Amino acid sequence: MIAHVDLRAVCDICATEIRDNKGAVWIDVQEVQAIEREHVAWESRHVDDDGTVSFEIFSPDSPPGNALWRVNHDSCFEIPELAYHIPVERLRSWPAYLHWTAHLMEKTWLPYTNWTALVMSTLEGSGQRSGLVPLEKPSGDW
Repeated sequence: MIAHVDLRAVCDICATEIRDNKGAVWIDVQEVQAIEREHVAWESRHVDDDGTVSFEIFSPDSPPGNALWRVNHDSCFEIPELAYHIPVERLRSWPAYLHWTAHLMEKTWLPYTNWTALVMSTLEGSGQRSGLVPLEKPSGDW
């Protein structure tokens, strides 16, 4: 258990706080795999002769979205069997969050997820309804 608490987890479904051992931050692995395949197929259609990927911004063939990380109570949502999950008690401090971010950066599938958006919403602490919410708004010039 993490001694210092900087963050609280708030369920995406019921918008109430998730206590230790009662929920997780998780992503559906099958969703990630499907989206990764969509990205690979999309990029293969948009690769230029020099190897760069380009497309028209308002084209109907826009890049695929990303798989979503979710924050849920165990009782609000049954996490799929093939899920990558992090118990909320493992993400209670900024150092723990940084540790998990560094760990996830080693995963080849991370770019196909919204982990960056989750981190940014936590850092900005801008009154989000759910997710990982700082107890105090982070101060800093970034």
